[in-house]
Amino acid sequence: MPKVKISIALCTYNSSRWLPDLLDSLKRQTRSPDELVICDDGSSDATLDLLREFSARVSWPVRIEQNDRNLGYTKNFEKVIGLCSGEAIFLCDHDDRWHPKKVERMANALAEDSSLGMIFCNAALVDENLAPLEASAWERTDFTPKEVEAFNRGETLPILLKKMVSPGMTMAFRARYRQWLLPIPREWVHDGWILFLLAALSRVRALPEILVDYRIHGKQN
Repeated sequence: MPKVKISIALCTYNSSRWLPDLLDSLKRQTRSPDELVICDDGSSDATLDLLREFSARVSWPVRIEQNDRNLGYTKNFEKVIGLCSGEAIFLCDHDDRWHPKKVERMANALAEDSSLGMIFCNAALVDENLAPLEASAWERTDFTPKEVEAFNRGETLPILLKKMVSPGMTMAFRARYRQWLLPIPREWVHDGWILFLLAALSRVRALPEILVDYRIHGKQN
């Protein structure tokens, strides 16, 4: 099975409280990415120091870009997506924690099926201290097993018109679709835009496995 070159696209902004957990989880991946690309949106805390220290501790490339001005959440993701050189791009939020097999499981799914334009997994919901909450991300949005089956048969539009089933940190998509994805319209959030477009342009697969902890806290955008 051919390996897919993987880029992780991370956006940061005053992220020092959350970054240690995230970066440690990236370092512990059973399959390392081929690069981590970071766009920092003008942090005034220790974010950049943490990123530089991390880049010195891993064997794979880490590219850190500092924005000259604050772009905002969506446009910062637009920028970092455009800078990635991999065949598949994994979106990454600064405040979550990836499970060890996240990259491996999702990269293998893309490698096994060249017709997939995107794959997304389920997520565990946790509080700001990473303590588990009751529901998974799919349970919270009522993305039922029956709907998952229908979605994976290609019946995506009726579901996506009712609910957002894939927050950004659960997504991986093929870089070849960037010519249609970028620029992201300002009235859209990046993950919703990417999911809708790729569902229209390609096959999208919902992977029921929980592969990331989605941290719920009061400082989210």
